[in-house]
Amino acid sequence: MERIIDVTGGAVSCGPEPDSTEAWNNRGAVRYARGDVGGALADFDRALELRPDYPEALNNRGIVRQRLGAPSGALADFDRAVELRPRYAEALNNRAVTRLALGDLTGAVADFDRGIGIRPDYAEAYHGRAAVLHALGDFAGALADYDRVLGLVPHGAAPVHHLRAAVFMTQHRFADAAAACARAVAIDPNFCMAYVTRGSARYHLRDPGALDDYTRAFELDARAAVAEVVRVLAGDVGRGGADGLENCRKHIRICPADPVAYARRCITLVLLAREDEAARDAEEFLRRAPHSADFFARILRLAREQRGGLTGLGATHNRP
Repeated sequence: MERIIDVTGGAVSCGPEPDSTEAWNNRGAVRYARGDVGGALADFDRALELRPDYPEALNNRGIVRQRLGAPSGALADFDRAVELRPRYAEALNNRAVTRLALGDLTGAVADFDRGIGIRPDYAEAYHGRAAVLHALGDFAGALADYDRVLGLVPHGAAPVHHLRAAVFMTQHRFADAAAACARAVAIDPNFCMAYVTRGSARYHLRDPGALDDYTRAFELDARAAVAEVVRVLAGDVGRGGADGLENCRKHIRICPADPVAYARRCITLVLLAREDEAARDAEEFLRRAPHSADFFARILRLAREQRGGLTGLGATHNRP
């Protein structure tokens, strides 16, 4: 979401003039920056009571409303801000993000397009549009937008390389995904999620270094790494667990010594509530990778906690 706008650049700490819309807006910006979201909302409300046609305050209140989980109210504020100032690129970008949150992908792309048309160097808009294009299946467009972001904000390159890797993973371009993650961790060696993604890419490439990447991710941020592994495999189950299990079966046939294949099949079976089958793979994984016992135990614990909404899928298919 775009930053809150202080129209004067000054910090108003307290006691704005009763009739100064700019002062109320600016104090709201300061309060928001300090984490006082409720106070910021009250100040933006006051600014808009005094001047209902104040685009900056409308944009700012929309940001706060989105932060507070009120996207419909946020959308109304951004709509009004854009109505008052049609070339308000920041409000267009924020409205696009809100539309995305509401599931309006087409509307989000239209707003990002308009924002980029106004500001061709608007990195946030390219970044947001890339995410929507990825969701819409326009992978070439998403990659082009991420490349544009890399040219505009090279200091933020590591996360963007990781997002490019996510596009490659969707396309099953696993070598490209691994290379993009390698660029991310070369820039930020502590980028936990990039190690998880590269571990997945390397698994599909039958690269034994996959386990090293998962292990490194766990060392950096165990909770995040565990959650991401379970999220990815639960997504595979949600799309139909048979494909994932068949992939593991083929992988084990080709690379019977790869512990990651046993781990992935075990976690998938746990998500499908097929514990007896999962136990055999768990034993095989721990025999081959005993140093990963803690990491693996935490993944299985989370998988069991989250499988409630998935067991219906597993009950009717994927049986050998």
